[in-house]
Amino acid sequence: EQLKANQYGPVRVMDEVSKALPDLLWLTDMNVAGNLVTIHGQALNENAVANFISNLAASPFFSEPTLTIMNQGQPGLFDFDLSCNFTFNPHDAAPAAPRA
Repeated sequence: EQLKANQYGPVRVMDEVSKALPDLLWLTDMNVAGNLVTIHGQALNENAVANFISNLAASPFFSEPTLTIMNQGQPGLFDFDLSCNFTFNPHDAAPAAPRA
C-alpha cells in the first residue's frame, strides 16, 4: 500500500511537466527532491525555453520556475537547466470529481 501511495507523486510530476512541454524542446534529465524539481534539456531556439518556463509558471502545480543556465552548445541547439517548486495539492487546481 505504501508503494502504491508513493507512485502518485512521480506520476503527477511527469504528467504536469509533459503538459507544459512546447514544441522544439525536449528534456534530457529531471530530478525530484522533495518539492524541488530540477530539469535539464535542449531546445532548438530560445523562445521554446521561454515558452516552457511560461507554461510551468501558468500551472497551479509549479511555482517559481527559475532558469539557472542557458547556453548554445552546438549551432542551433540551446542547453538549459531550470528549477521550480512542485506542489501536489494546489489551491487553484480543479477539485476531483465526486465518485458515484
